[in-house]
Amino acid sequence: MQINSSQNAVFTSALQGMQQSSDQVVDASQRIAKSGAMDAEAAVDLIAGEKSYTANAKVLATQSDMVGTLLNIKA
Repeated sequence: MQINSSQNAVFTSALQGMQQSSDQVVDASQRIAKSGAMDAEAAVDLIAGEKSYTANAKVLATQSDMVGTLLNIKA
């Protein structure tokens, strides 16, 4: 059984989303650290990045579970 291109695209998209979210969190954290105070925009970016990372991780986990289920059905 082969993983088709749409499943592969989901994995790729989720991983890219996690990387972008991670970059957003790092950037927001650095801005907060440099300013020495809680900048509202940086705080919002930090929270948004964390939420986005979590959402992409859930997409990746769900896709992985689906592939696992398909493999179990085929076996």
